[in-house]
Amino acid sequence: MLLLFSRRLILLAGLWAGVGFAASHAAETLAELQPQIEALVAPVIENRGVVGFAIGIRRGDEELFLNYGKVDLEKEGAPTPDTVYEIGSVTKTFTGTLLADASLQTGLDLDATVAKTLPTRAPQPAESEQPITLAHLATHTSGLPRLPNDLKPKDQRNPYADFTADDAYAFFAAHKPARKPGEYEYSNYGMGLLGQLLADRAGKDYEALVIERICEPLGMHDTRQRLTPEMTARLAPPYNGDLGRESNWDFQALVGAGGLRSTARDMLKFVAAMYAEDDRDVTKAFQLAGQPRMKLPDGRSIGLAWHFARDGITRLHDGQTAGYSSFVACIPEKKLAVVVLSNTAKHEFTSAVGEKIAQLALGMQVEPLAMRKVVDMPVETLKKYVGKYPLSLLFALNVTLDGEQLKVQATGQDAFPIYPSSETEFFYRVVDAQITFVVDEKGEATKLILHQNGNDIEGLRQK
Repeated sequence: MLLLFSRRLILLAGLWAGVGFAASHAAETLAELQPQIEALVAPVIENRGVVGFAIGIRRGDEELFLNYGKVDLEKEGAPTPDTVYEIGSVTKTFTGTLLADASLQTGLDLDATVAKTLPTRAPQPAESEQPITLAHLATHTSGLPRLPNDLKPKDQRNPYADFTADDAYAFFAAHKPARKPGEYEYSNYGMGLLGQLLADRAGKDYEALVIERICEPLGMHDTRQRLTPEMTARLAPPYNGDLGRESNWDFQALVGAGGLRSTARDMLKFVAAMYAEDDRDVTKAFQLAGQPRMKLPDGRSIGLAWHFARDGITRLHDGQTAGYSSFVACIPEKKLAVVVLSNTAKHEFTSAVGEKIAQLALGMQVEPLAMRKVVDMPVETLKKYVGKYPLSLLFALNVTLDGEQLKVQATGQDAFPIYPSSETEFFYRVVDAQITFVVDEKGEATKLILHQNGNDIEGLRQK
């Protein structure tokens, strides 16, 4: 199963309260927020939601860096502002900003068609009455799929390593979209294609373009695709949602969709550039990228890769790879920037923590995160749940016991641990799903109920 770069985007529906917002409640200094942030983060760390967090907050010219948990579960030591993480889909905001920069500095038309922007070596697509433009790619309205359907990695644990620029261009030429451009549909491929186009147009690779146009002007020395040995020594090891070790991801053509690595210190410089007021080229690029271009059906908007919360002013993005998750947000009107990085693939925790930190910095009251607590369960009880539970003719959940850990394997998928919150209630950590076991008078399971996406699906235990 290939992990996608970003599972969802935090909507921040209540982050901005308009003219009624009582700014007087905001802490005078960011340091005053530290006890509240620690109370917010502690349950996530203590209940093994993530390995650790590296957090950066900037309000005006004041900065605060906070670090929680560990870098490596097998070693002592908390992360630092200079710990390196994969940032996943937050890379897309770099790509959107590069497009804005190219428009401002070289005259590249945002509405230029992809076909006219392709390098000469690329195969040419058939003519279309409604061609895909660069703006379509940057706003996820191209009609291109989330991932190319010919993505067949040699190594499933490093799924983008062998997908080349030639592959990306060949897929574009051969693909026949199921619908016309103009409707929002998140596309990792589309944004990766945009990054490749911009790099080829500039005559350099994506990383070099990012360094030249964004990193160097902002003083970001630890944001790269390919790490130096010194940065590699600071790279946090990747963990999946069950806190098992994962693999790092490498990229060729789709770097612009999710291939950068960075630190909390660097990313805070990046996000805070959205509210800078100087006349540098990089500032102008952020200002253009951060303008809303399209209203989305759910009340959000999108600029050039940057999403807007329903408040209409919060620019944000989140990201996830196999072993990392990330969240960035900026409210230019309040000169507020927030960054949360984790080496655990649990975007829901990373993004929720980032959202609540932004609310705290604005003086709002926040509720603690609801964390499911794992209860102790005797192995003898767990044994009574082992078995196969068909949910349909062709789909079943196979429950096994690995030592003292109950695992569930769905047809055609890997086995994942589930954790008890009560004697019969269990939950996954890798996905938002729960399982209820129904037992007889002897405590033997007779069926289970899978709770996922608002559905409750029953499966009788096979004898």
